[in-house]
Amino acid sequence: MKYVRDLSGRFHQRPLFEREELDAICERALLEHAAQCGTHLIYPVPTELLQTLIEAHAASLDLYADLSGEGDDVEGVTDFVMGRLPRVRINRDLADDARREVRLRTTLGHEFGHVHLHNSLFQEHVSAPDLFGDRRVGAHPSSKQLDHERELAKCK
Repeated sequence: MKYVRDLSGRFHQRPLFEREELDAICERALLEHAAQCGTHLIYPVPTELLQTLIEAHAASLDLYADLSGEGDDVEGVTDFVMGRLPRVRINRDLADDARREVRLRTTLGHEFGHVHLHNSLFQEHVSAPDLFGDRRVGAHPSSKQLDHERELAKCK
């Protein structure tokens, strides 16, 4: 992993992982979680294991979320909040349709990636003394700034 300049403007830098690094990080998380659950990791990864993995690392997992307001093709959203674990919401259409089990697993895996790889980045971003470059170090932010900082981002 190396840090590169973030072109989105949300961060000064962001991590850039090699594919092999991502595979190792995610496999390690799955192996550790499976062991904690008293089971072995098998492939394809069972849906229930992915659900409990997210529940172990996030504040909440909502498998029956109404994501219609997020866009037509949005199947999962991870909400990052300052000082808290992220919240994961999955489109209810995935959980309600047994024919979309593979898509549900894919979406759960994708959202876990946000939870596991991005939360520390958002928390570090918020803890910076001069987060947006618009206040003095040590100054008390306005309530409007605090609201903006608390609801950091949504990853879809």
